[in-house]
Parts: sequence; structure tokens; C-alpha cells
Amino acid sequence: MSLAKNTTIKVSGTQISKVTSIAWSGRVFSTEDTTNHDSTAAVKTVQTTIADNGKVSLVISPYTKGDTQHDLLRTLSVSGASASFVMTQVNTGEIATFTGFVTNFVYDTPVSGLLKAKVDITVSGEMVLT
Repeated sequence: MSLAKNTTIKVSGTQISKVTSIAWSGRVFSTEDTTNHDSTAAVKTVQTTIADNGKVSLVISPYTKGDTQHDLLRTLSVSGASASFVMTQVNTGEIATFTGFVTNFVYDTPVSGLLKAKVDITVSGEMVLT
């Protein structure tokens, strides 16, 4: 078993601290139905069209007001501006570089727990994997 500890994500070149979970939804292709009336098999055929690089979801715990990167994510969620991100997978060494928008930012405020931020970054354009 390999732990995912030390997987990192950076915004505007600086690592986001206190991230306890990073989940990328993955790359998904839209498809167009190409099944035609000439087909002899009763099987649907498709062709891929446009790729969607999805979103990267983060949990930050604890969220700390005054932390530069935490505050930047909050500001991006309000402004609608894009930023550059770099995500490094510790076990594979894969590096994903992309531009994205913070499209969801919510606080999780349990009575008996730490203040957390749940953040969704929607990837805009290509995600370069190296």
C-alpha cells in the first residue's frame, strides 16, 4: 500500500498548505453518435469530440484566514479570475499543469471540529501531464 501523503497542489507558483484531500475528476470526452442506417449490427457507434479536463476538488483543514494561499483561493472564488495550478502526484511523480477557475468554495463548520474549506477548481483548457 502506498500512501498519497505529500501529493501537492500549487496556485500561482506557491504550494497550498493544509490540504487533506485532492481529487481530480479525470479527463472525459464528449461523444457524437455515429450509428447509421447502413449498419448491419444493432450496436451503437460513437466518435469522441471535445475533451473536458473536469475539476480538482480540495479539502483544506484547517482553513486559516490570513494564510496567503487560502485567502487567494477565496478571492478567486469571488472574483471569477483564473489562476495557474500545478499538481504533483507523490506516488507516480506525474505533474499536472493547468489553468483553472475556483468555481466552488464552501466552509465546513462543524460544532466539534476544525473550520475546513472545500474548494472546486474547474480546469480551463488543456491539462498538461508530464
